[in-house]
Amino acid sequence: MPRNAPRVKRPWRRSEAAAGRPLATPRGFFLQKKDRAMDQRTRRAMPVLQVRDVDASRMFYERLGFASHGIWTEESSGEAQFCIVQRGDVTLALQLSRAPELARNTHWAAYIYVEDVEALAAEFAGAGIAFARAVEEAPYGCRDFDLVDIDGHLIAFGQDLNVDEHGPGLGAEKGKG
Repeated sequence: MPRNAPRVKRPWRRSEAAAGRPLATPRGFFLQKKDRAMDQRTRRAMPVLQVRDVDASRMFYERLGFASHGIWTEESSGEAQFCIVQRGDVTLALQLSRAPELARNTHWAAYIYVEDVEALAAEFAGAGIAFARAVEEAPYGCRDFDLVDIDGHLIAFGQDLNVDEHGPGLGAEKGKG
């Protein structure tokens, strides 16, 4: 390396062990060379919604077709503190708010992509779920609707009208510019 060449800061550093040994990461984990590329991938997101009553919120989301994947409770009181609900590939967390007042979303708390927005809207209407905004085509290439959960979170359900191989909302040219 030339004497005045800038040093490149690398996110992973070679351990002092011999070549071919695992690479040390900043957090002390070790990755084999073949696994380094996989480390940068993300798997999924799980919005965490602050709620007043975890059990009541869980029951609301169950009316929307979500299944509960467990409730975590406070040991001393037995009060529900946290719950994970899932419908298809969508996972939401419901966490008991520690604040006396819930923060109000003025925009979406979550946007959930679906395959058939009309069918889902009919399902929700049949279950007596009120909509904050009826199904409509939006200028961003989706057909969607909104509802407000029992804690005031605005949740959108939408169908991408221009799906490509990257998936809903993830077109190669979208988000650039």
